[in-house]
Amino acid sequence: AISVVDIGVALITDGEWILKASKFRPDILCYNILMDAYGRSNQFLETERVFQLMRNSRCLPNEDTFNVLLRAYGNAGLTHKAESIFYLMQKLGYEPGNLHIMSFFLSFCSYGFKCFLGLHALRL
Repeated sequence: AISVVDIGVALITDGEWILKASKFRPDILCYNILMDAYGRSNQFLETERVFQLMRNSRCLPNEDTFNVLLRAYGNAGLTHKAESIFYLMQKLGYEPGNLHIMSFFLSFCSYGFKCFLGLHALRL
């Protein structure tokens, strides 16, 4: 049987090949899938590297990009990184939706931080 880990490794391997060796020009979906795979396997430096690579290639992030990053950082308890992505999203003109707000808020509640800090960060 194929495990979730095997699927994640395959996504990362194929995604890296697309970025580095193929003649295919990656689009936002390719970058988002690869960032999500790295985030789910707790490889945050790689997640950040792909995000920077995406931005350097002039591929603009979308709402899904920010949700991938918020979820990855939130699940790992990296609230400072989740907060910085949340504000970057707004700075770039994206209005956070319910899913973004909940991912951000839950990042504060999940790892021993007080939920009121999340509310304060959201300025609610």
